[in-house]
Amino acid sequence: MRYRDAMEDDFLDLVSHRPFPLPRSRWLWRQRWDSVLLLHFRVATAAIGPLVPPQLTLDEADGSAWVSVVPFRMCNVRPRCLPAIGPLSNFAELNVRTYVRAEGKPGVFFLKIQARGALIAWFARMLSPLDYRAAAVDWQAAPSPQTAALGPGAVSFRSPLVDVDFASGHMLAPERRTPLDTFLTERYCLYAATSAGVVRVDVHHLPWPLVEPRVRLLRNEALRSLAATNPMQPDLVHLSPGVEVAGWRSVPVP
Repeated sequence: MRYRDAMEDDFLDLVSHRPFPLPRSRWLWRQRWDSVLLLHFRVATAAIGPLVPPQLTLDEADGSAWVSVVPFRMCNVRPRCLPAIGPLSNFAELNVRTYVRAEGKPGVFFLKIQARGALIAWFARMLSPLDYRAAAVDWQAAPSPQTAALGPGAVSFRSPLVDVDFASGHMLAPERRTPLDTFLTERYCLYAATSAGVVRVDVHHLPWPLVEPRVRLLRNEALRSLAATNPMQPDLVHLSPGVEVAGWRSVPVP
């Protein structure tokens, strides 16, 4: 029996917000990016530029390049026509990304991607060309004395690179978003460097819903050697309850 994809047609029909069309082929995998915290830092172009493959152009906004440290949860990760597979499909993740474009398509390029456990990292690599690495990534949503000051629904995220507690506030109206907000959040493809060259993975989701973030950053080792002015003071922070995502098969970038 074919696994039914709930709301598949409605989800893929809502495309007016996209800067470029959907691929013509069928999507390959689905997942939810849940409780997504984005800690954005200005970085020197000279520091980040050598880490970006020559097929990609480093994107800049508001006078600088940017690197974002992004803890979140992956939920219901699955390939097309198959259901999610328990703990393999639901896990905490940390990625460190910068902003690039190729062939007129703005996207993100990952400097690091960590997920909890070798089996989960392997499963994620099977579904995408992204270089997932196993690490002690821990997500705790239960209240604790450490998170009480942030209010209800606070999360504690711990990893070898970042320790942070955060909670959400009021929903932000779309009209309050700035061009920089859009630059740092609305990206509809992922770029990865593989043994065969640089590839692009097109993704689709609805515009990010954003909420007021309440954040306590306890440790940040993710920006070593990247010339961030102050790794403990993000230049901008976004928080989203999350989006449903479809992704396509990777294609080479010339």
